[in-house]
Amino acid sequence: MKKYLGSGCSLREIHYTYRVGRKTASGIIRNVCKKIWQLMVEEYISRPNEEQLRTVVKDFEKRTYFPHCLGAVDGKHIRLVKSPGSASLCYNYKNFFSLILMAVTDSNYRFIYIDVGSYGKDADPTIFENSSLWRSLENNTLEIPASEHIPGIPDMQIPYTFVLIDFYF
Repeated sequence: MKKYLGSGCSLREIHYTYRVGRKTASGIIRNVCKKIWQLMVEEYISRPNEEQLRTVVKDFEKRTYFPHCLGAVDGKHIRLVKSPGSASLCYNYKNFFSLILMAVTDSNYRFIYIDVGSYGKDADPTIFENSSLWRSLENNTLEIPASEHIPGIPDMQIPYTFVLIDFYF
């Protein structure tokens, strides 16, 4: 497992090195990765609270001069090998099979939110609207600070916002 995750060797190499079936090796890797995720997600990518979001906002303003920014949102196609008999849901406009990783980062490029698993064929608005981030925004369960004044604009309250990178609406 360490060899597979640490070096990026192929599943075939694991199959031959440890003399286990490919399905067995694949199942072990899948189960171990799932367990690592379950144990570490809350510590490393937990839902940010209002205090943490205010820290992100301050850092964005200091580094980029962009006030009230809660984070930068972007997506990335993660290339897949097409499974035999699979449909074209994962076939994307770049002419390969993929799943989408959508992430929100702070001004230091650290992940503060991720969503993995949208189909490669999905458009950016669909990916965003299917994410747990969208549901949190719609249900008002994300602890976003209330609108406030920005220095230099005293008579208008400005809401906090995310910057969408390469998303087309």
